[in-house]
Order: sequence, then C-alpha cells, then structure tokens
Amino acid sequence: SSGCFVAAESTACASRRVTLARVIILPSRVGTYTFTLFIKPIGAEFGWGRGTLSAANSSYIICMALTLPFVGALMDRYGVRRVMVPAIVLFGISVAAIALTPAMPAAFIALFALAGILGGVQTPIGYVKSISAWFDAKRGLAMGIAISGIGVGAALLPQFVEWLIRSYGWRSGFMGMGVLVIIIAVPSVLAFIREPFETTQVGTQAANADDVTPLPGISAREARSMSQFWVLAVASFLVGMSVQGVVVHIFPLLTDGGMAPPVAAKMLAIIGIATLLGRLLYGFLVDHFFAPYVSILFFLLPIIGIYLLYSGSFIQLGLIALGLAVGAELDMIGYLGSRYFGLKSFGQIYGWIFSLFSIGCAVGIYVMGLSFDVLGSYAPALLLFGIALIVSCLAMLLLGAYVYPPLRKNR
Repeated sequence: SSGCFVAAESTACASRRVTLARVIILPSRVGTYTFTLFIKPIGAEFGWGRGTLSAANSSYIICMALTLPFVGALMDRYGVRRVMVPAIVLFGISVAAIALTPAMPAAFIALFALAGILGGVQTPIGYVKSISAWFDAKRGLAMGIAISGIGVGAALLPQFVEWLIRSYGWRSGFMGMGVLVIIIAVPSVLAFIREPFETTQVGTQAANADDVTPLPGISAREARSMSQFWVLAVASFLVGMSVQGVVVHIFPLLTDGGMAPPVAAKMLAIIGIATLLGRLLYGFLVDHFFAPYVSILFFLLPIIGIYLLYSGSFIQLGLIALGLAVGAELDMIGYLGSRYFGLKSFGQIYGWIFSLFSIGCAVGIYVMGLSFDVLGSYAPALLLFGIALIVSCLAMLLLGAYVYPPLRKNR
C-alpha cells in the first residue's frame, strides 16, 4: 500500500480512513474557534472584563494540556477507540454544562477547567496517531487531509454558534456545541477509527500478525532526552501562544473596530477556509521538502497577518495569513514528531508536545485579554507575539536531519 505499515491494507481503504477522520475531527476544537463569540455577550451580562473571560478559556486549555501526556499513554496502551468514545461523551456533557454558569467568575472558570480535563481526548492526538500508523511516505498529506476537518469546523461552527447566541442567548450556544460533539464524534469513531493492529486482529484485511511491521521509534523518556524534543516543544509553545492568542480574540478585535457581529462571524469563516487550505498545503509540502524549512515559511505568515489586522487594512488578507498558520501548527507537531521520534510511543510523545503547545495557547489568550484590560489596547501583546514567532522560526533551524526519514520516496 502507499506508505502503510500494514502490507495487506489497501491504499483505497487507508484513504477512506483519512477522509472519514476529517469528518470526525470537525467539532474537535469547539472552544478555540467559538469562544471569541462569547466574550462580549457574557461580559455584558455579568460585567466581567476580557481578562476574566480569557482566564476561563486559559484554564480550559491548561487543564487539557496537563492531561494530554496521560491521554497519549492510554491510547498507546489500550488503543484509540477505547479511550476516545467514553471520554467524548463526558466532554460533550461538560461543554453543555457551561450553560449553567452562575454570576460567579470562579464557577465559570471551574466549569471551563472541567471541560478541559475531559477535552484532551478530542484534540487531534488520537486522529494523528491513527493516521501516522497507516502512512509513511505520504504521511504529511494524509495528516493534512485528516486534520483539515478542523478547518471545516472553523468555517462552519462559528456561523452556527453565532446564530444560536443571537437567537436564543449565549447559554444555548454552549448547549448546542456539547450536543454537536456527541452526535457527530461518537458514532463516527465507533464506525471508522481503526489502527493497523485492530484491522489485523479482526481479520478484515490481514491474514495473520506477521503482516504487521513493528512500529519504529523510541520511548517518551528517550525522546525527552533529545535536544530536538525541546526545540520542537519551545517552538510549539511560542507558535501556539502567538497564533491562538490572536484567533481567540479576533471577534472582539473586529467588532471593536465597528464591524457588525454577523459580519465578523462571517469573517471567521475566512480563517476556517484558510486553515483547511493551510493543512493541505503544509502536508503536501513536507512530503516533498524539508519540513523545518516549510514550517518557517508558515510561521512568518501570521506576522504579516497580525500587522494587517491591527492596522485595519486588507483585513481579509490578514485573516488568510493567520488561517494558513493555524493550518500548519498541529500538522507541524505531528509530522516532525513522527520524523524525529518515530511511532513506537507516538501518542505519549505527541501528548507531551501538544501539551506545551496548548499551554502556550492559554498564555497567549490571557496575555491578549490582560493587555486590553490593563493597557486599553491589544498592541503590546501583538508586538510580543511577533517577536515570539521570529524566535520559533529560528528554533526550526536547530532541528537537524530527520532521525526517521520516509522509507520510500515518491509513493
């Protein structure tokens, strides 16, 4: 098959798994792309500042980040589906429960923290782990196609949630998202997510265990002793802080400038579409060119996007530049992680790096809110993010050659 690690698995079958993963992952990051819609209505009802609201979203991300290494380890040990299905149900319920928020900031933050603890399973970790085991030479594009569902979700979910908030209030927005996660993700995971060893065990494609090649790679402990691990972790932290810090505050940033809320919500679709294109383009390019160099190109784009957005000129181009970077960040973690540390303990290693990326997101979101509340402007935070992105580009130059390069070229 085309880069698959299971000899008997057909290219068509593996490709179908990629396409279906794209559908399953559509609602995976409901908070990232929709929280921006809640900032103004919740602040207006309770009189809370953007720093307080950002702290709630940051608590969600930090709690999620702390669970990711354990989620990855559980998936490595028990398989993706056994971990994902029950946790997705609990995550959906926890998102819907945020609608019960009383006029107490501590309760609001606690509900977000609970959702974060349960939300690690619905990050890309399970999907990327499954896809990586099927593909080698075309792994970048396969990841890009699979995770592109996030871009579709980023384009569609804000429209749905903005309509719920406008028509029925912000509490209905959280309830709608919780229900959506459960009814889309759970049946899809049960029906379609498979790892190579599962296919062999059930006998649907492979005749016996000899058809499965042991996955190459090192343990999570060995990975943490390598300089590449910490270079990738630092770069991921800085990119997450800079890009997601801006994305979560896009809606108030645009409406502060006088843009009507329905128009601003439609503008968020531009980010979603650019994210979709960014994932596909990044995945294609890393299959043909050295991935750290490709990453540098994508991490320079949000610097341009931030300038265009804050200056108020060419807003659409700024959103496109930002969306392309969003499309690359998760693929970067998954692809580079597989090339430098292999697949043996991929779930746990990806969990550690994605955890640090998520903490960076939380820091960036809070810094943006604090900058607005204390200094009356997003400008200081945006300047900090520009510097951080330059540092992340320099970090990519330190990674060196792949430890686990593609086994076959042009296939």
